[in-house]
Parts: sequence; structure tokens; C-alpha cells
Amino acid sequence: MNQFQKKRLKKGFYLVSEGRADVLSKNLFIIPIMRDAGLYKLQIGIESGSQKILDIYEKRITLQQIETVVKECSKIDDIVVHGNFILGNPGETKDTFNESVEFAKKLIDLSNYKIDISSGYLAPFVGTPIRERPEEYELQILYDNFEFNKTAFVTPICKPKELTMDELNTLGIRFESEVTNYYKKRIWKLSKKRIDKKIRFDKKFGSNETGVIAKTWAKTFYRLLTLRRYYNLLDLKTSIELSEKSIKFEEAKKLCPLRVWEIEFDIEKFEYKFTSFADELVIIRDKDVYLWEMASGKNTIDDILNHSNCPFIKNDESLKYIVNFYTGLEDKFALIFREF
Repeated sequence: MNQFQKKRLKKGFYLVSEGRADVLSKNLFIIPIMRDAGLYKLQIGIESGSQKILDIYEKRITLQQIETVVKECSKIDDIVVHGNFILGNPGETKDTFNESVEFAKKLIDLSNYKIDISSGYLAPFVGTPIRERPEEYELQILYDNFEFNKTAFVTPICKPKELTMDELNTLGIRFESEVTNYYKKRIWKLSKKRIDKKIRFDKKFGSNETGVIAKTWAKTFYRLLTLRRYYNLLDLKTSIELSEKSIKFEEAKKLCPLRVWEIEFDIEKFEYKFTSFADELVIIRDKDVYLWEMASGKNTIDDILNHSNCPFIKNDESLKYIVNFYTGLEDKFALIFREF
């Protein structure tokens, strides 16, 4: 952490900025400079995943420029990238809408799952060419004075020629559903270390006032009750990075493994099993059953190895196996470590 970041944290200073993809893509060096100056959220105009639609808007940006900026931001910690898509654009068709959905998914991958994506219906304001001459854009304005209507952006205000009202009304639901589900299914590709880092960031800087917490991320993580329990049990300010300590097995002996949830035991097969957030079936059997049951948070790893019922031979190889077993469960959010 450099001196600018330290000052920012001390003063509680946050900077939210909007930027154009064409300008930023040609000046990528400025993004880390903005981060050091206090930037925590960068919003870039995306509008559509169809180059045809962007050209109709005369945005003077390309999809490639958007990709370049998102990819560059993904390399920088402590920045939330926000991109907004407009639904019901001039010239919008089922095909251009599908292009937007697929482009949103591509940006999620390029951002390493750091981008926050939102969407809203086209709302052409007074004085804009689309509002003043909608017929040139083959648009039908559905409501006058919608600026004073609280439902603007969340319900259709105008209708493009190629879409029916039923199709138009479902765009918001479809976009939200497809993008969020894509995010949820693939976020687990990230290492637990990166996920922990993101949670730490939210805890330090996220609030309703700053708006730092990404909505897409929140829908994925904070609505999972078992995951919330994991982070409620784990004090991130004093969290134990066992991945680093696992090499020093003597230090690891002092740690107390604590299982986060209870799982059913199959007495016939003599095994425990659960499905991880990454949709992986985890089976705990044989000697590992003992290790799972001893992870009550009251026993150190040394206690577990030296217990009279321990099925393992008391040597360094057994210690290494036990530490790696518990570390594997920690990576799956099934277990935390407490210091004795």
C-alpha cells in the first residue's frame, strides 16, 4: 500500500468516476493513478453489446475499447467497475438484445468477475435527438413527462419498431436473470483467497452511502445464508492465512478447526457428504470421518492428532495429511480456523 492509499484510508475519502471507453482505452496508465487518488468505483458507458446500436447512438466507441478498459481494470485491486446496458434501444431487435446479453457475459469473464452490470430501459430526455425526433429512430414514445415518473428506467418508456410490447416488457427480466445466473455459476472459478479479498474490501469500504459494494456480487454471495454464516464466524481482521502457514506444520498444530455447518451422516456407508458452492460433491469417509467430527473449534490440530481415538499414526506425515485435509475444507467454505 503506497502513501496515497494510506491517506485515502485514513481520511475515508472515496472517489466515484464516470469515464468514456474510447478515452480510457487510449490512456490506460491513468486508471491506477486514479485508484491511488481515491477511486473506488469506475463507471463506463456500455449501453449495448451490439456495435450497430452504438453506431445509431453515435457513441463513437467500439466493443473492443470497452473490453480493453474492463480487462485493464481487472488487473487493479480495490476498484469496482460498473457498466450499464440500455434496453429497448433504437433499432433494437431480438438479435441485438441477445448480443448485449452475450457481451455482458464476456465482460464478466474479462473482468475476472469484478465487474458490476446493471440495466435499464431507454429514457430519452427532453432536448436529445431521440426525444425530439423519435420517428427518425423508429421509436414510439409511450409516455410524456416521464421524467417525473419514478418508474422511468425500470419500465419501458418508448418502444422500438421491431419489438412487441410483450417482448419489450420481458427484456429487463431476461437480462437480469441471464447475467446474474451466469455470474453465480462461474464465480467459483475464483480462488478462495480472491473471494476473501473481495469480502474484505466490501467490509472496509462498502456502504449504502458510498455504493461501493457491487450489486451483482451481492446477489451471488450475501444471499447465500451458509456463506454469510461462514464470514460471520470468521473475523477477517484476524483471519488465519493457513495456506501460508500450512508449510510450517509446527505452527499449524496450534490452530483449532471449526466446521461451519452440520451435514448428514450416512451410517450404512459410514460417510459424510455435501455439495460445495461450486457444485462439487464432497465425500468424507474412512479416517476423515474422525477429522470432521473433531473439528468442533475446541480441539487444536495437535489435540486431534494425539487423541486416544485418533486413527492416524502420530508422525509428521499424518500431521501434513490432517492440515491439508482441513485446508481443503476451508477452501470450500466448510470450515474455519481459530487460534488456540
